[in-house]
Amino acid sequence: MADVDFQIKRQLISLMKILISRKIGLKYTARLVYLSQSIIDRDQ
Repeated sequence: MADVDFQIKRQLISLMKILISRKIGLKYTARLVYLSQSIIDRDQ
């Protein structure tokens, strides 16, 4: 079950990266990715 949850998170992150890079640019995308990674690492 945890593996499915991880896959969903990966897809959400990918989607957010696309949306954010289109709207505000790479600087904020990089920050979002970093924050998302921190959240995932903390969850495990």
